[in-house]
Amino acid sequence: MTSELQSGNGVMGKGLPWLWAIGLGSGLLVSSILGAAFSLAAWAAPIAQSTEQEGAIANESAEFFVTRAYNRLQNRDFAGAVADFSQAIELHPPNQPLNAAGVSLAQLHYGRGNAHWNLRSGEAALADYSEALRLDPTLTKALVNRGVVRRSQGDAAGAIADYTAAIALKPDDPDSYYNRGNAYRDRQNWTAALADYSQTIELDPNYLNAYINRGAVYRQQGQADRALADFDKALARDPQSAEALFNRGVLRFDQGDRVGAAADLDRVVELRPDRANGWVKRGLLRHIAGDRRAAMADYDTAIKVDPNIAEAYNLRGLAWFQLGDITAALTDLDQAIALDPLYANAYVNRGMVHHRQKQFAAAIADYSAALRVNVDYAEAHNARGLAKEALKDWAGAIEDYAAALRLQPNYVNALLNRARTYEAKGARSAARADLRAAEALYRQRNDTAGLAQLRELRRSLGF
Repeated sequence: MTSELQSGNGVMGKGLPWLWAIGLGSGLLVSSILGAAFSLAAWAAPIAQSTEQEGAIANESAEFFVTRAYNRLQNRDFAGAVADFSQAIELHPPNQPLNAAGVSLAQLHYGRGNAHWNLRSGEAALADYSEALRLDPTLTKALVNRGVVRRSQGDAAGAIADYTAAIALKPDDPDSYYNRGNAYRDRQNWTAALADYSQTIELDPNYLNAYINRGAVYRQQGQADRALADFDKALARDPQSAEALFNRGVLRFDQGDRVGAAADLDRVVELRPDRANGWVKRGLLRHIAGDRRAAMADYDTAIKVDPNIAEAYNLRGLAWFQLGDITAALTDLDQAIALDPLYANAYVNRGMVHHRQKQFAAAIADYSAALRVNVDYAEAHNARGLAKEALKDWAGAIEDYAAALRLQPNYVNALLNRARTYEAKGARSAARADLRAAEALYRQRNDTAGLAQLRELRRSLGF
């Protein structure tokens, strides 16, 4: 879902609303990593021992490297774990199912894959999980974890195939359903995602993240009551869950409950000051409430926590623009796009800055870039239409307004903009038709401010 914020007094150019694309997102989706999907099995439980005790095991012993690898993995020394798993793999006796520590070669590759994943070495993790499965096709944990890696690489279909294979081997495993639900959600298969999250909860009624992610899908579908119920259920199980508070705060924001949203997001940044998203969303809430300086303080904190968070740069760029600092606005928007070249909202916002500077060709280039990322971005079509209109490209402007209206038939701003362009082109009957359609929408919404704006536009056009 998208939230838009009007800049300044909400008007620009010829008195038409100028909407900023800021994007509230769809809530936080929690992925199992070194927990539900990446839990270590009981094949070789870590044994705490001192350096002196380690020395009691021969340095060339597979048992030594296996034991230390699992200890290092548990203690989050992932580079050390990779090294020790590699030694254990090298020393594994040929043609033997288990080594001296009672661990199979498939399990060693699985363990090293976990360590690689935690080092953000996706390709290496993928290779180890695939090798583990070649050696033991029934190793369901390797299927689940390979699915997580594939999903992180954008291969939702491959991830779904792995999770489905894991379910076939172990149909009572909630992790497989949960992770498959995440992959279905990536593909916007909401029905399948909901079914998998619900099955996860059926198998494990205390599976916190399944409630959170099912609630996020309900929110995406506009089922606010069900979403709120799931977030509340998650918080009943863990009142300190920053993820559940975050998602409930975003939902309350959607519903106009600014007080409730603020309470939840305040709690998020208190519980998890290391989570940049919490600072960004609280900043957005403050931004929309008109407290730009407080919003910018939150965006600054988000960037300190995570210098690579594009959304914070996008929103701070918007705040700088509203405060009149064009140079700072463009610097932040440029950085947002450098960090995420597929960030459609940032292209639209930078295009609007160019537009305000009357750099219409540059604005059109940015709107076009946004549309290459998201062909269904109605606001980008409307904004590009305004820039073309400024260049007196009437046909091009009308084409963009029409595209916006195909995507959002009740998009009043596009109707008003097209009416003005039709009038400039001399097509007064078409302009009247668009104005009538806009009036009907305003009356349906009981929008008195919109009707007043419409009357002003009609007067300016001589109708």
